[in-house]
Amino acid sequence: MEGVELSGSRSAAGPVRRRRSAHALRLVVAVSGGASALTAWLALLPWDLSEVDERGRTLPSGGDRNAPAIAMVLVMVIVGGVVLSLLIARRGVGSSFTAGGCVVWAVLFGWRAGTSRTSGANMFAIPLLFAVVPAAILVPAVMSVVDRGAARRRDRRAPPNRLADTRPSDR
Repeated sequence: MEGVELSGSRSAAGPVRRRRSAHALRLVVAVSGGASALTAWLALLPWDLSEVDERGRTLPSGGDRNAPAIAMVLVMVIVGGVVLSLLIARRGVGSSFTAGGCVVWAVLFGWRAGTSRTSGANMFAIPLLFAVVPAAILVPAVMSVVDRGAARRRDRRAPPNRLADTRPSDR
């Protein structure tokens, strides 16, 4: 494979390694977003989201009383993504964090609400389809716009790198 160049690359290994490391970084950040959503869920919510106990008596923690805590988990994921987007000088870090967190948030809601005991029919699918899934799709999309804006601001403030513009033959 000597003398074979990747499309537009100067060395055969450089751009591939950078791309792989960028993907690995985004994967690690997405997993940490999911872990932070799981941690926030466990800290803020009871594991069982049931409205009634085994005998049919209404629980004091049942009903819609858990809705603010469920929304707070999403808010914590969004704040974490914004902070990462502003602090880390790599594009896509904030949106990867929020994507991982939102996926875990939606899965936890569907799983825990779907297995909860209710006094009537378990209607967890309605908020899942009309609130949780759209939020899990829209939040990372909006976060990618915020991420791009933060990266553009960083690029404007950064001094120009003159060595990056030269070719190896010009050095």
